[in-house]
Parts: sequence; C-alpha cells; structure tokens
Amino acid sequence: MIHYKHGVLQAKKRKGTQLITTAPQWLTMSQFATQAGLSHSKVKRMKLEGNIPFLQDGRTVRIPIQALDYDWLINWRKQQAR
Repeated sequence: MIHYKHGVLQAKKRKGTQLITTAPQWLTMSQFATQAGLSHSKVKRMKLEGNIPFLQDGRTVRIPIQALDYDWLINWRKQQAR
C-alpha cells in the first residue's frame, strides 16, 4: 500500500501485526534539528510555514529523512509551488 502525504511517498507493508515502513525513513523534530544543525524552534517555524514536509499524527510530528538533503528539499518546495 502506498500513501501520498505532504509530497512524500510512503510505502507500507504489513507483516503479522507489525507495520514495516520501507521508505522513507522518518525523524522526529528533535532528531531533524540535531542532524540539520538547527534549533528546535527553527524547525518548528519551518514546519508551520510549510518549508519542510512532515507527517503529523496527534502531537507526534515526523519529518522524512530525505529533507536533510538540500537538493531534495529544494525540489520538494518547487513541486509544492505548482
């Protein structure tokens, strides 16, 4: 099953009762901030302005690991502008 949310493809397969996400891998906002060298508040601001893709389930926010790649992020922003 493939889901398309916030401009990111997410393929999922079920194996027993465990859900396995094959791609993309997701980071929490804190993990993303640490790996990108940004403050947590900057990442939150980017999320609210729509500058980074994210998936939110309740209070849990996940950002695809591909967003760490600058070229991928620029291409994603261009697709969102269409």
